[in-house]
Amino acid sequence: MVYKPHETIDEVTSAYVGSAPDFLITLKNDGTTLWLNKTVTLKGKVTSKDDFGIVLNNAIYCQLKKQSDNQTINIEEAVSLKGQIIGYDDLLEELKLTNCIIKNTHND
Repeated sequence: MVYKPHETIDEVTSAYVGSAPDFLITLKNDGTTLWLNKTVTLKGKVTSKDDFGIVLNNAIYCQLKKQSDNQTINIEEAVSLKGQIIGYDDLLEELKLTNCIIKNTHND
């Protein structure tokens, strides 16, 4: 039996492309379970970062696929990234993405 290789995050078509604040509104209207395991491309402002990822607009934690990408990103910088939704933390009111790749950065 022949198996098809897994698609990389770069190859997967995004179920949503747009701004981080707009997506949060969509997420709250649709419910989080509808978006679970979906791939999205978001543009937002980096409001904090740690060794493993960044936070967009104080509400979306993005675990980066390559930790080296974290070193090139600055707080308050606008970025576009693509990642897979793994959950929503109701207590922290924070959306969580994994396997995030930086598409580009903007100095808006």
